[in-house]
Amino acid sequence: MAAPGPTRSRADLVRHMDRSRRLRRGRRLRQEHGAAAMLMECPARVAAASTATSMALRISIVVPLRAWNDEARRCVERMCRLLRPGDECILVPDGFPLVADLPAPCRLVPLATHGGPAVARNAGARVAGGDVLFFVDADVLLAANAVEIVRAQFSQSAISAVFGSYDDAPSAPGAVSRFRNLLHHFQHQSHAGPVRSFWTGCGAIRRSVFEALGGFSVRYDRPAMEDVELGARLARAGGEVRLEPTLLCTHLKRWTLRSMIVTDIRDRAIPWSRLIYADGDSVAVMNADRRGRVALALTAVLGACLVLGLLWPLCWLVAAAAFLMLLLWQRSFLALLRRCGGWRLLAAGSLLLPVHLASGAIGFGYVTAEVALRRIRDACHAGRR
Repeated sequence: MAAPGPTRSRADLVRHMDRSRRLRRGRRLRQEHGAAAMLMECPARVAAASTATSMALRISIVVPLRAWNDEARRCVERMCRLLRPGDECILVPDGFPLVADLPAPCRLVPLATHGGPAVARNAGARVAGGDVLFFVDADVLLAANAVEIVRAQFSQSAISAVFGSYDDAPSAPGAVSRFRNLLHHFQHQSHAGPVRSFWTGCGAIRRSVFEALGGFSVRYDRPAMEDVELGARLARAGGEVRLEPTLLCTHLKRWTLRSMIVTDIRDRAIPWSRLIYADGDSVAVMNADRRGRVALALTAVLGACLVLGLLWPLCWLVAAAAFLMLLLWQRSFLALLRRCGGWRLLAAGSLLLPVHLASGAIGFGYVTAEVALRRIRDACHAGRR
């Protein structure tokens, strides 16, 4: 009887499996590159291959609904007109009965009780039959080419997810609404390309990737950062997310000064800051890049000097200088306001911009104090043991 061979350790097996995966991946890439080189010799073949793949890709639009109103009806009707045969639109009424005549591609997945957008989107994704889950808010009008852009992005590349932005023509009147919607447009358009984030206002992800990640975190019971948190997990898992600047939608939401401040603090700055402290570099950097950090610092100086000026009036000169530097630093965004809304919107935006940034600073300061107190408490508890 032959002597038994040496037993492989677990580490050896892991190394062997990793090496096998690398070899298989190398062979696959060589095959793909070879095929791509052949196709590039003939543009007609490239177009035919892309069209064939695109036609086979099915898209499921998932829309959480908090209410059924004229805006939601307009948005759903627009979505359904853009779908091909085989695509579908899944509506998830979040805790209310929906009785309405809906277009044929629509499916209803009602929730008996209100669970929030994360729960609603997960419920819609569970019954989706498409290869791609296209999450869309109920207050946006998709551009005429939006669905085909999504289809082409996944057909022609190996990305895991893609999202777009609001366009530069928000429909809601008023300076606050136009400022807030154009600010979102500018932030997204300024970070086109690979990102470590996601956005469910107009964002799509491969269904297999979404299921592997376990869907959206249900700890968010209101619209907050559940999409950004999903993007952070996807980045940690090595997935590629692309911000596509041509993927556009029109935002119908009307903003007031109060709703802007509350949303910026409660639903943006606080949950975003918690993600930054929890996940570090895996979190999206669109609002925390160099431009954003400098603007936040200038806003902090502006606010502090306005308060200190009550005791030392010379501080108001520093506040004025900080305000002018802030406007200069954000001149590209202010130029967008001028182009889209004229001098009146530019003047209003120059005043609203520090308010927006101050809201972010308040939220970040709140979370920083929260984290510091928790660390002090943990250190005290550790010292007693």
